[in-house]
Amino acid sequence: MKPFSTTIRELEEWIQSNRSHSSTLQNEANSLLGRLAQFAARQQKIDALAHAPLTLGLYSASVAGKAHLLRTLLAQGLDHITVQLGDKSLNYLRHINPPTALTALAVRLTSTLPPEVENYPLLLNMLSEDQLAIPLVQRYHARGEPRLLSESAMYKKLSTLQKQRQKQLVPGMSREQFAAIAHSYQQQVHSEHYPDDDLLWQMTELAPWLTVNDRATLLALFWGEEPTLTQDWLEQAQVLHLLGGAEQVLAPASLIVDKFLLPAEGFLVLPEQAHTAENIDVIVCTLRDGKPLTHVNVAQQSLRRVCAEVVLTLSATTNLGEIDIVDIPRHEQDRYTATLQPDILMVCNAVESSLEVVPVASTLNRWLEQTQSEADEGLPRLIWAITPYDPRFTQKTILDNDVQHLLTQAGKKWGTLQALESHSMHRLQEWLASAISPTNRRVRHQALQNRLSQDVQAQFAHIRTASGQAQTPAQEAETLIRTLQSQAARQGELLDQLTLPREMIRQCWQRCEQQHRPLPMLSAFEIDLFAVEKDPVPTAIDENNFSRQLHKRWINYLRQLGYRKHIAAQLGLSAQEIQALCELLIDTSYRIDLGSELEKALQHRDSHSSLMPTCAGNILNDFIGWLGYQNVPQENRPPSRINKGQAIFSPPHQANAAMRLTQLGERQAQGNASYLYDWLVALYVRAIENSQDSQWDIGEDQRGNLVCILKQ
Repeated sequence: MKPFSTTIRELEEWIQSNRSHSSTLQNEANSLLGRLAQFAARQQKIDALAHAPLTLGLYSASVAGKAHLLRTLLAQGLDHITVQLGDKSLNYLRHINPPTALTALAVRLTSTLPPEVENYPLLLNMLSEDQLAIPLVQRYHARGEPRLLSESAMYKKLSTLQKQRQKQLVPGMSREQFAAIAHSYQQQVHSEHYPDDDLLWQMTELAPWLTVNDRATLLALFWGEEPTLTQDWLEQAQVLHLLGGAEQVLAPASLIVDKFLLPAEGFLVLPEQAHTAENIDVIVCTLRDGKPLTHVNVAQQSLRRVCAEVVLTLSATTNLGEIDIVDIPRHEQDRYTATLQPDILMVCNAVESSLEVVPVASTLNRWLEQTQSEADEGLPRLIWAITPYDPRFTQKTILDNDVQHLLTQAGKKWGTLQALESHSMHRLQEWLASAISPTNRRVRHQALQNRLSQDVQAQFAHIRTASGQAQTPAQEAETLIRTLQSQAARQGELLDQLTLPREMIRQCWQRCEQQHRPLPMLSAFEIDLFAVEKDPVPTAIDENNFSRQLHKRWINYLRQLGYRKHIAAQLGLSAQEIQALCELLIDTSYRIDLGSELEKALQHRDSHSSLMPTCAGNILNDFIGWLGYQNVPQENRPPSRINKGQAIFSPPHQANAAMRLTQLGERQAQGNASYLYDWLVALYVRAIENSQDSQWDIGEDQRGNLVCILKQ
């Protein structure tokens, strides 16, 4: 069986080879390619998980609580955790990290020996360029009112950077890594500010071909081009390039232990005033595939900023066997979530104040959602450990209970274990040894792989099985209509979600205006006065006109909507039902040629240009609200099922001066019900019409090739 990464690559090739022959595929090609790049990034994480060591993570705001857990797990409750640093055996809790302050970096305690290089016993795992960028994106958008660049400004900057494209790939960032950054940006901004899929895909394609300086300019679009953040990323990326892009380096022991065998401040443990930390030069030995390469001189603080983990080797085998233990600083948890690690996360004293409850609960919830399957029925992977330093023994208010309550509300599983006396410590070790096993890792790995495969399959479901090939279109449509009818109270919310946000329409208009801006007079005319006259060439269809771009933007907006599960939950629908509804609307828009209707209404580009976005939005809203029947005579519309003898969307009878008023008109509630049921009837009729005439202009051979790729 071929690797799934090969399937993703073949899907990319299928899109690129068929997009020029299909207008419908062309409309969605860049959106599909962008999502495939994100899937490829996740596949790389899943592949890496298969070879990563079994890992237990510790997450805590309490220095004493975390030290107690380390003693429990590694030293039978004693105060001596011995690690080997070259030819020295050191007590981790005394010589390296005494339980008086939290570490600035993650620390991995492992039984695996590092490569041997004389005078360089300390192994450091390095960050990558995308791991440097994602926290900056998150930090910037966590502010009150971040500055969001307009699409036209982003396109303008992209156009400038396209000219800086190098002839060869520049090491440091792949398409998949940039796609992960773009996905992080989308998670930070409101849906109405989502960038155009075409824009993101062009950025994703360009990033690997840019120099580090130009790459920083491109990434700056995600944090409002704030100079400080751009400079931060650039300086850190330059350190990575100085290290040759090494994923690991060996460093001298003096980084973490001074000559008196006391903890050295400035790297793993920062002084109370971080700005006073020394910034001496350090010589490190870079590694590739575990083999030493070159020695590089780098500033200590620069090295710390690009360091992901400090790796220490335990001197003796523990009761947990070949399981790594990682002390995770709380601000680093999202990075471990992105790498699908650790296997089990043990929490004690998760928060220090009530202000941290919601952010910490969200962090832990993200970790659970990303690192395990939704259908996981095994042991809980999030564990609270009760230590002697637990707030329940020292305070009246237990804030961790609030975090647990929020996780329970979100439908997440978590457990509790005691780490108090010797008996409970023994049970804790036994439970962890059974929970963190190669078998459970394989089960989790397969579940994550299956979920990714399902996500990829879902992206191509509407192409693989075209509407005209549905076996029972009437039954499928009826099921969808009955579900929507059961959620009638949320009809207004549903229609609102199906509407393209006004901000997106405005951004689309600005971009088209920028593209159609007239050239200067002298450069606008390029005429050869002495050329032989030829027959006029028919004018090609302008793929960049506003109406076509807007229709395309709305189509891709609906596609994205179908995969936002929280929106489906708000509407009381499943993701599959939202996807089916969006597919129905998209097919209908193609069949009644909504693009041409937009083009006719907006053909006078120069008149009242400021009103064009509003006019375009109204046309889209009318289509969603009337499903195309606003331009159909009443006698040609389907019959209403609630107003017998009338067509759908018929206006109520109006009183006039020639008739005596014998009763009041219909109540507002009756009018709403009439509209709702007429809309459902119209939707059902459109579904049946779509099933008889597929709008996907893809040949059977091309569709067959797609099915073969997805089945492998």
